[in-house]
Amino acid sequence: MPFGFEESRAIDIMTGMMPGGSESGRITPTRRKVSRHDLARRLVDAVRGEIPPRPAAPLYILGMVVVGAAVLCLPALYLAAIGAVGTLTVLHATHDLGVLSGQGMRGRVIIYVLPILAGAALVVTMLKPLFARRRQAPYTSLNPRDEPTLFAFVHAVADVVGAPRPRRIDITCDPNAAAAYRRGLLSLFGGRDLILVIGLPLVAGMNTRQFAGVLAHEFGHFTQGAGMRMTYLIRSIHHWLARVVYERDAWDDAIARICTGGFGIFGLGVQLTVWLARRILWVLMVVSEAISGFMLRQMEFDADRCETLFAGSDAFASTVERLQQLAAGAHLSAMELPERARERRLPDDLPAMMVGLA
Repeated sequence: MPFGFEESRAIDIMTGMMPGGSESGRITPTRRKVSRHDLARRLVDAVRGEIPPRPAAPLYILGMVVVGAAVLCLPALYLAAIGAVGTLTVLHATHDLGVLSGQGMRGRVIIYVLPILAGAALVVTMLKPLFARRRQAPYTSLNPRDEPTLFAFVHAVADVVGAPRPRRIDITCDPNAAAAYRRGLLSLFGGRDLILVIGLPLVAGMNTRQFAGVLAHEFGHFTQGAGMRMTYLIRSIHHWLARVVYERDAWDDAIARICTGGFGIFGLGVQLTVWLARRILWVLMVVSEAISGFMLRQMEFDADRCETLFAGSDAFASTVERLQQLAAGAHLSAMELPERARERRLPDDLPAMMVGLA
């Protein structure tokens, strides 16, 4: 087994402190400190060995090609739907002028104009997900000069797995970790422009072996070559569909302001067309999830295999259980925070709160 250090907890990487004893399992630093240099050396020395690469199975390669082609067709179908709505609207505006002839001009004008307004509104709201800016989640990028021990440990794990070292490490308060291309599509074909995102609840709530196993899982994705690149495209499309279906953006805020202003009926009509556009996207999202499940499941299986080879099967089992506990703690924290905010008693340490509730 390439990884063999388990005496300290992952939080020691950040603090440089040795853990104190506690029956509750919480971290209580003692007076016995270890120098950064000595701690870094011990942590890096604990990560040893090399995980041999595993070639992709023919069925997996075939599934990757088929799934990739199918998922990449979904945005084209969406654009085709926008074009169809726009074309029908224009055809009605140019070929149904006869509706305006005859008696009852007011009603005829309404019959003629209403489909044009509805079609135009639907086209605009269907185009909205393509141009509306996403709300960016807050993150903090770490400086290698400030956290040399953590960077040395992360680099050691990446070397054992055979993955490129991350160019940047970000931290969040999510009970999860992720590895992605730093500049999105611009980094897709370079292959080594990697960013690692670490959730602080993992650092505070896992022992070192579990934490390193999570890192090995994320780096395992980047040893899969073309499969990782295709998966990145598939996940980007799927996450985009999920985001525009469920996430509010700046355009939604503007529509809400219109509804509360002097354009209530117009705003409600726009909201109805937004809902209809999102129903169309929801169908595409479900189709994307169904056809991409095979490939994404295989990718996660390979990453889990890498984590198991790195940390051991017992550590893998305990890590899966611990991730569920931390996710439950994060859920409980989200439920408690609004009440605490009203009472003006927000926590000083949100990851610690999540770990305590977990």
